[in-house]
Amino acid sequence: MPIHSNGVRSLGVKKPLRGSKSRERSTKGAFLSILAMLIALVPIIMGASPLVFASAPSANASCMGQEATGISPPGSSDEVPTGMPGFMSFIKTLSPAPGAVISFVASLQEGSHEACDEVLG
Repeated sequence: MPIHSNGVRSLGVKKPLRGSKSRERSTKGAFLSILAMLIALVPIIMGASPLVFASAPSANASCMGQEATGISPPGSSDEVPTGMPGFMSFIKTLSPAPGAVISFVASLQEGSHEACDEVLG
């Protein structure tokens, strides 16, 4: 058995440095955290809002859903440039009970935004 300079005999077994496993885990965790953050920031870095990636509503959606999707986000539609806030302000001018109007529009299922606009005038 070899004897080291400090007088301790070595059995030939190499021990890992104390804490090397935890250092390895923390480095891997930090890397994964940074990677997740970068993936989450890609749309912002590219200048796109998550709404850009939204798809059109299902043909089974109510006319309220079709209308909301068609005019959102604000500024994306010539029909209602102020988006849903403008739509809701308009609905409130039609009736003292805006909930009844919204309920009626939501009860219609015409299959597309254009078809809903046709029915609603």
